[in-house]
Amino acid sequence: MAFLELAGVCKGFGQAGSRTEVLRNIDLSLEEGEFLAIVGFSGSGKTSLAASIMRLLPRNGRLVGGSIRLRDEDIGALSDEEFRRRIRWTG
Repeated sequence: MAFLELAGVCKGFGQAGSRTEVLRNIDLSLEEGEFLAIVGFSGSGKTSLAASIMRLLPRNGRLVGGSIRLRDEDIGALSDEEFRRRIRWTG
């Protein structure tokens, strides 16, 4: 079981008719204790990826596809309040 697993994650900015896709089909899997370095040019999506995992998206940012699982739980299915209480502010 992976500690963190992203499958087909896509993120866009804007409204449905005029959305700009900034992340497309991101897949990654990290085991407990593993580290990941994400390297890329300015504007390549590093911060957008991290913000998507932590659900810290601006109002016009939306996950438009894929799933994010933490310790085998689909964290995309959690309400905002439940995510804040159970995931974001725990050690």
